[in-house]
Amino acid sequence: MNCKEAENLVPAYADRELDLVPSLELEKHLDSCPACSQIYKETISLNANIKELADIYQAPASLTARLKSQLGSQAKESGAVPIPVMTIESQSRVSYPWALAASFAAMMLLAFLLGRNNSSQELMTNEVVSAHARSLMANHLTDVASTDQHTVKPWFSDKVISRLP
Repeated sequence: MNCKEAENLVPAYADRELDLVPSLELEKHLDSCPACSQIYKETISLNANIKELADIYQAPASLTARLKSQLGSQAKESGAVPIPVMTIESQSRVSYPWALAASFAAMMLLAFLLGRNNSSQELMTNEVVSAHARSLMANHLTDVASTDQHTVKPWFSDKVISRLP
């Protein structure tokens, strides 16, 4: 791994978003490269500062209340229907039958697609075999019935030259 690749991976590594193999490669590079190791330390420091200072700036309570009231009145004027909040208990009662139905539908779709794929493969096989059998039925397997070189050579040259791009 070179420094350019390492610089691109450091932010994801600092956020613990890398897979195992890239993480191990990056750790190996960071152990051997002081410049990239410094970039990693700066990224960790920046992340810590952001987390520390992010909670300082909160909206005042008056602004929050005013926004809630305005959004509520706008929803009433537009005729929007509020989304009902579901508790965990009601969600489990509602989602289980739907999850069961969705999984059943997915299995049926998969079975249909796999069955259709096999039948199309069988159809292709049957078509190839039929085409081959039809070609054997015709009496054109030997288009030039001659052993004379002066008859066969021009015919062959004509067939080869006519097929060239």
